[in-house]
Amino acid sequence: MTALPALFMSVPLFARTHGMSERQVLDRLDNLDLPEIPKAISGGKRYVDLVELAERMKADQFCLSDLSKTP
Repeated sequence: MTALPALFMSVPLFARTHGMSERQVLDRLDNLDLPEIPKAISGGKRYVDLVELAERMKADQFCLSDLSKTP
């Protein structure tokens, strides 16, 4: 049986695998730099949408903002 590719990733795992702090990942989700899996209810875990991220990168529509300039 072949493994399915990851379609989403938790904030802690994304931070670890991409060399960012969890706070940076959360800030980038808030700034819409990283796409997020929609939630039916507020609160709880947040997940990075890897499918949307790949589509943005393929379409050359991916850019990370300068977090040092965020209020």
